[in-house]
Amino acid sequence: MSDPGESHIREVEAPADFRTAIGCIGLFFLILLAFLPVLDNGFVHYDDDLYITQNERVQAGLSWEGLLWSLTTTHAANWHPLTWLSHMADVELFGLDPAGHHWTSLVLHIINVFLLFFVLREMTGDSLPSLAVAALFAVHPLHVESVAWISERKELLSALFGLLSLLFYARYVHRGGRLRYAAALTAFALSLTAKPMLVTLPFVLLLLDWWPLGRVAGGAVPADTGRSVDGRSWGFLLVEKAPWLTLSAASSFMTLWAQHSGGAIAPTNLFPPLTRLANAVYSYGLYMIKTIWPSPLAFFYPHPGRPPLVQVLVIGVALAALTGLAYRLRLDRPYLTIGWLWFLGMLVPVIGLVQVGVQAMADRYTYMPLTGLFIAIVWILRDWAGEERIRRRLVFAFLAAAILAMVPLTRSQVRTWKNDFTLNRHAIEVVDGNYVAHHNLAVLLFSRGYLDAAIGHYRKALAFHPRDAKSHNHLAVALAQKGAFKAAELHFQEAIHIDKNYVGAYINLGVLMSEMGRRKEAIKWFRKAVQIDPSNRKASAYLQSELKGLQNDRNPSQSGK
Repeated sequence: MSDPGESHIREVEAPADFRTAIGCIGLFFLILLAFLPVLDNGFVHYDDDLYITQNERVQAGLSWEGLLWSLTTTHAANWHPLTWLSHMADVELFGLDPAGHHWTSLVLHIINVFLLFFVLREMTGDSLPSLAVAALFAVHPLHVESVAWISERKELLSALFGLLSLLFYARYVHRGGRLRYAAALTAFALSLTAKPMLVTLPFVLLLLDWWPLGRVAGGAVPADTGRSVDGRSWGFLLVEKAPWLTLSAASSFMTLWAQHSGGAIAPTNLFPPLTRLANAVYSYGLYMIKTIWPSPLAFFYPHPGRPPLVQVLVIGVALAALTGLAYRLRLDRPYLTIGWLWFLGMLVPVIGLVQVGVQAMADRYTYMPLTGLFIAIVWILRDWAGEERIRRRLVFAFLAAAILAMVPLTRSQVRTWKNDFTLNRHAIEVVDGNYVAHHNLAVLLFSRGYLDAAIGHYRKALAFHPRDAKSHNHLAVALAQKGAFKAAELHFQEAIHIDKNYVGAYINLGVLMSEMGRRKEAIKWFRKAVQIDPSNRKASAYLQSELKGLQNDRNPSQSGK
C-alpha cells in the first residue's frame, strides 16, 4: 500500500518541476532575444588587435608551438593560457570572421547561465529562486561587456570553470568522494588559467559552507531541504581549503608579475593609496546603483582621481551599515549575509586597490560578483512571499517585469559594440571626459584620412587628460602630416617628457627632425630609442641611415663613388 504522504509530495512537486522546465526553456530564448544582435558585431580595436586581429600566434590557430607560447607568454600583460587557446581554436574554426568568435562567447554565456542555475539548485534544493537568479544573471546589461567584447572571452571562461568548481564542490559536500573534491579543485585551477578574477573563490566556498551548505557549527541550511547542519569547525574548513588558497596565491603572484612586466600596473605617484581607497569605496556605490539602474554604461570610465569626499563618506557609511546589518542577520537571513559578502569580496581583486590600467571601474568586473546581490534580492523576496498565493504572484510579477525590462536595455548595449565608431561615440555621449574614447575615435578618423576631425578629437582627449603620452604622440603625427612641424615637435617632446621610455615617440620625433633637415637632432632621438629598446629594428635602421647620411654630408666625394 502506498504512502499517502508520498503521493501528496508528488502532486506538489510535479507542477514546480514543470514550471522550472518551462522557465528554463523561456530563459534560453530570453538570452537569445537579448544577445543575438552580437552576431552582427565586428572586432574592435580595443584589445581585439592584441588578442586576435594583429596577433600572429593566435592567427596561426592551434599547434604545439601555440600551446607552448600560451603557457609562457605574458602578452597583453596577462598570463592566461586557456584564453589564448580558446582564441586559437576560434581562428581554427572560423578564421577571422567575427561572427564565429561572437557565437563562441554567446554559447559560453548560455552555458554559464545554466551552470549557475544548477549550482544554486544543488546547494539550496530550491529550483524557482535559483532560476530567477540565473535569469537576472543572464540578461543584466552590466554583463554585456563580458559577452559582446571578444577580448573579454577570459571572463566567460573563468566563470565557466568557476561555476563548475562550485557545482563539483556542492556535490562533494552532499555526496562525498575524493574524486568530486579533485574535480572541484581542477576546475578552479582551470578558471585561474583563463583569468585570475576568481582568486577569491576559496573564501566564497567558506561563505557557502555557512549557507546554504550548512557545514559550520552555528550555520544554516534552507528549511525545506531536510538537511541538518554538519557542525564543522572553521579550522577544519580552512585546512580543507588549503589547496584552493595555494592556487589563489600562485595565480595572484603570476598575475602581478605579468602585469608588472607588461607595464599595466599604475605607479603610486599617479594613484596614491588614499586616492585608490576613495575610488574603491566610490566604485562599490556605483556598481550597486548600476545594478538597480543600469545606465549609463560605457566600455571605459575615466578614473576621477580622488572622488568627492562627501560622496565617498556617504557611500562608506552605507557600506558599513549594510555590512553590519548583514552580520546581524547571519542567523535569521543568512542568504543576505552570504550574498552581500559574495558581492563585496569578489570585487576586491578589481576594485582598484592594486590599480591596473587607468579606468575607475568596468562593467566586465561585475560578471560573477553581481550574483551575490541577485541571491540576496531573490531569496528575501522568496521569504517575504512565503506560502501566500497573492504575495507569491506579486513577487513573480515583479521579478518577471524586472527581467523583461532589462532585455531591450541589453540589446541596445550589445549594439554599441557593433564597431569602433559606435563603441567610442556612445562612450563619449554617456560619460563626460572620456579621453580614451576620444583618442580611439581620433585614431580611426586618422586611419581614414580625416585629419582635421582626428586632430579635434586628439585635442579633446588631451583637454580631459593632459598627461596622456599616446595622445600627444598621435596628435603630433597628425599635425606633421598637416605641415604643422613646430607644433608636432612640441607634442612629441611632451610625450617623451611624460613617458621617458616611449620608444615610438623618440622614433617619430627623429623622423620629423630628419624631414626638417635637422640630421644631428634626428640621430640624437634615434640613439635614445635604440638605448631604450636595442631590439627595435625600425629605430636601428633609421639610426644607421642617418649616420650614413651624416657621413656623406661630411665627405661628399665618398657618396659619389
